[in-house]
Amino acid sequence: GDDQAAIEVGVNQFITELEELQNVQVGTLTFGDNDVNNLNTLDDPANVSVSLEPGDFDGNTPLPAAIDIADQVVRDSGSGARAGAQKTVVVFTDGGPNYENENYSVGGFEAPRGADDPGFSDDDATDSHDSGTADGDVDVDEMGETALVAETVRDGTTQIATIFIGADDETGAMTEGAEGEYGDLPSYLADEIASPASSFTVDFGDLADLAAQLEDAITVGEEVFFLGTLAEAMGSLESGSGIPLDGDLSTAFNELE
Repeated sequence: GDDQAAIEVGVNQFITELEELQNVQVGTLTFGDNDVNNLNTLDDPANVSVSLEPGDFDGNTPLPAAIDIADQVVRDSGSGARAGAQKTVVVFTDGGPNYENENYSVGGFEAPRGADDPGFSDDDATDSHDSGTADGDVDVDEMGETALVAETVRDGTTQIATIFIGADDETGAMTEGAEGEYGDLPSYLADEIASPASSFTVDFGDLADLAAQLEDAITVGEEVFFLGTLAEAMGSLESGSGIPLDGDLSTAFNELE
């Protein structure tokens, strides 16, 4: 319908404008109808685009699995990811997390990652999510498990931007307990899922106009030469003569060595 067309136009305009920037690689996947699918990795041909089917708007919303798999893709050299580049996951959604307790997979990537990679589900010992209800209601446990996954991804230095498509006080199918814990969906996405200053709420008709603002929020126009904790940064800054900076990004120069 009209909503589906508006989402496609907005997301694809955003992708097109990102691809015009230098040193930016773009991949996409979709999630909905209790599935994560339609994966285009970072090394796919140019002009990556999103094509949505009516079924993509049906059923449950496996948001934790989508964030988990998207993070794996932007870090996977086999999918075209580059070492040292800023990793960013952009989430477009019109609802909150509601999903089955199962293992999701697409393109050789699985979610949750399990015991070897803790923090991607409430119980790392299982090979599925643990707090899903798949009953149509977005409840506090599902929102909590998704927030845990997002925190784990952010702690791994991947930036997350969220774009909620709807009203700025939307509660959707949130239960009373979820509203009491998190307020509305835009507040939840901003406070629990997105990186600082990387959460947006737009109407369907305004989605295409958000592309330029999103570029400013999630792209880095400079070289990223260090990703780590504050303690690790201070170790480099306080040793020797500190960190010399490269004044010409066209030259090969390793600031830390």
